[in-house]
Amino acid sequence: MRTILPLLGGLLAACNPGGTFEGKLVDAMSGQPRADVRVLAKAERTSDLTCQVREATTDANGVFRIDNTCPNTTYTLKLGDETLLVQDSPEIAGGQQATGVVELTVWRAPAGSGVFRLQDDKLTAIRTFADIEQETIQGTDEVVRFPSKKPLQAPTIDGDARLIVSGKDLVRKLDIVPLVPDTGVRTFASGVSIEDHVYLGVKFTSDTEFERVEASLDKSRVQDVATGDRLVRYISADALPPGRYALVPEQGRRLYVVDFGSEPAPAARADTP
Repeated sequence: MRTILPLLGGLLAACNPGGTFEGKLVDAMSGQPRADVRVLAKAERTSDLTCQVREATTDANGVFRIDNTCPNTTYTLKLGDETLLVQDSPEIAGGQQATGVVELTVWRAPAGSGVFRLQDDKLTAIRTFADIEQETIQGTDEVVRFPSKKPLQAPTIDGDARLIVSGKDLVRKLDIVPLVPDTGVRTFASGVSIEDHVYLGVKFTSDTEFERVEASLDKSRVQDVATGDRLVRYISADALPPGRYALVPEQGRRLYVVDFGSEPAPAARADTP
């Protein structure tokens, strides 16, 4: 009996070999492999402590191999670097053998909520610029909103840079609105006069005449990446016509200001002889 038990154990192990998964991490913006990244395969539901986590590290070509996954167990991939996010992260069926290398797109992403600029694999936080104020336009019930101070400079999203909005609430509730300059003096229904300012999506021709202006966002140049409870939106520099924009949170009291692209040089303008 003592010789039979080890033999049976070996046969059971042979019948239930550990599974494998092979993947390759590729950076979304550069197309280059992500080397030296720790990859974790975490079991979604299992009471077996020996099956809960498997890990590997990508090589110089961004390739990794997860070994010895347990049968009847589903694994999800996570990265050791919290500022990297796997797009369309796959579920791994434990106990199954890899049939090839699965290429996975990886984005540099903030670990928390906020607005950021991404360029050359570097994240730069963009802070709120000013409070949101409002006045009623003369002779109407229409309200115009504007920042409490006029921006002279703003973070620029141009070239291969991207604007990042991180966090489900911000992604879903942050509007992009043109900041329309007005060099004149505007007097509002309250009697308040404002000179040489910018307004949120309103173009004035007089104190009582105006038109609403919306941002022409090219949605094909916007990428949402979600995994678990994280949602990050990537907006390319060419997703909007060149100009200055406000990012306005729904029911928020403060706004962000960013520039997209570059304004045409004077010689290139249509009204230039």
